Amino acid sequence: MSGQTLSDLIATVFLRAADPPPPPPPQAFDPRAPETSTSASASSSSSAVDPAEATLSLLARAQQLSDSIGVISPNDALRDISTSSLRTLFLPSLQSELQTAVRTGTDHSARKQRLASSQHAAATFLNRTLALGVVPPTTKQLLGWTLVNVPANELTGIGLDSSLTSTGGAAPHAREVKISLFKLERALKSNLEQFRDAYQAKIKLDSHVKVPSDVGYDLLLYPRSRSSDDDEEEDDDDDEDQGLGQETPASAPGGISSVRQYLLAQLNLHSLKTTQLITSASQELELLRSLPPPPPPNSSQPSTSNAEEWRLDRNPSSLPTTGPLLAPTGKVLRPFTITPSTRSSIASSVFQPSHRLPTMSIDQYLEEEQRRGNIIQGGGQASYDAPTSTEQRQLRAEMDGTRDAEDAEEDQRTKDLQWDAFSEENRKGAGNTMNRG
Repeated sequence: MSGQTLSDLIATVFLRAADPPPPPPPQAFDPRAPETSTSASASSSSSAVDPAEATLSLLARAQQLSDSIGVISPNDALRDISTSSLRTLFLPSLQSELQTAVRTGTDHSARKQRLASSQHAAATFLNRTLALGVVPPTTKQLLGWTLVNVPANELTGIGLDSSLTSTGGAAPHAREVKISLFKLERALKSNLEQFRDAYQAKIKLDSHVKVPSDVGYDLLLYPRSRSSDDDEEEDDDDDEDQGLGQETPASAPGGISSVRQYLLAQLNLHSLKTTQLITSASQELELLRSLPPPPPPNSSQPSTSNAEEWRLDRNPSSLPTTGPLLAPTGKVLRPFTITPSTRSSIASSVFQPSHRLPTMSIDQYLEEEQRRGNIIQGGGQASYDAPTSTEQRQLRAEMDGTRDAEDAEEDQRTKDLQWDAFSEENRKGAGNTMNRG
């Protein structure tokens, strides 16, 4: 009965970790009733529990139950551990992931404790899987290259086995290591998904049964119809330990022919994840250590007024304002601004009009005025010296034997005819209305 309860706990824990419930909604703050809102927020914070913490409590129960009944002994080899007992090896890996998922807000000390707990759980998982020989040598070397950037004293402090970090040779570039990790993780997930689909089809899993969406959290703990015959139960256990059907590893889906091989591949996948968790936690701890300490609470200061509490401008920074900008190692010691030009050019551009006007060049202005007709062209001495139309026609007529001269004579003849017609129609003095005798 205890084994069944442990399996149910493990299935529940991994299902909640794969599909966590939504976080509690944020509480509205009413500044008009500070006492009421404070009490309401306190009661809501006590009643609303972080989903990661709730899952961690279930995981602690499962780990305590596993240790109490002695599912796996420290002296057991991999061949001595049954398939159903292999699932308890995943608990430290999931604990490492859940510790980093707990929300701590702005409490940096609590966040540091969570990250340290995550690293210790990850080290426990890696030490156990390496001792059992689950991880192949190539993957072990890749894990060691991933932990190269983590300080050695930090790895020793979390109790990680030193054989993992001794890669024996220069590590490749970090980008190449990340690419290799990504390819290996993708290949493992693909093989696991192929076997999971085949396994679900073989046991005819009901579509209403809720299973983890991510294959990394699916340990194949599905509710199955139990027969009253004890022989059938033993056959089911043998089926998990030995394999499903008569398939060989070459013809099996994803190269996995049994549930045991599926769980061993899952252990390799979790080894990659926990190693990356140790690296990311180390980087986050380094950032948290470099943060300036919070200002000490000073009770002697007078209480601020309501208007000062709602000010939008920030208080002056607590960082130093004198001294060098950068350390010899390149670390920033105090804030500064990188300018695109020299200080003299910045100083010369300080006193400027308080408003900004559009700009236009002189050529653009003259072109626009010419287009609008505001520029008078011609006139002056050049216009006075230029020949008139009559003089130009006379000059053209003097060029005998040319087509231009003939056109000029024709123009003169047409003009004379028009003048004769006008003079015949309008006799001399017809327009004088003032002196008609």
